[in-house]
Amino acid sequence: MRHGDIDDIAFRSAEVAAVNQALNAGSRPEDLLLTPPRMILD
Repeated sequence: MRHGDIDDIAFRSAEVAAVNQALNAGSRPEDLLLTPPRMILD
């Protein structure tokens, strides 16, 4: 994997999109709850 590959994958995720949407709607980051990150690399 290249250096930016993980970022490329993460920024396409539904969870990142939901966080971005919530922040743009005025939510405060400390009020958001996220699942622990998981990634399996083969």
